Amino acid sequence: MIKKLINKTKNKNFIIMIVIFLLLLQLFNFFLNLNYIKKNNYESRMINAYGYCEKYSYGFIKKVLNKYKKANFNLLNKKNLPPIKNMFLDDKFDNKSNFVIALNFKKKELEKKFPNLQIILNEEPCYLIKYD
Repeated sequence: MIKKLINKTKNKNFIIMIVIFLLLLQLFNFFLNLNYIKKNNYESRMINAYGYCEKYSYGFIKKVLNKYKKANFNLLNKKNLPPIKNMFLDDKFDNKSNFVIALNFKKKELEKKFPNLQIILNEEPCYLIKYD
């Protein structure tokens, strides 16, 4: 009699734990997030989170780093955001470089800031410039 009672309470506890576990999975959108990770590769998820040419401009910086592999760059973002250069494994960022990745700037603002600039890559409001 006692064994049957213990088994019933164990089964009830087990069922309650499974229901709570499934509710938590649903609450945190586990299945939806798992599908999103499965469908999208790492680069597209990073661009979706950090922007191509807005916010941190991860996509534009990645494009510049892939296109100009041998150059070093100075990174300048008009928006007051934490630096993104730590997200890239390559040590291509140097504050003394003549090449500047300018993010979230208008062209007139750049011309004021750097009088002798040469625009190498332009995807407004993101620029790769060289100045003397």
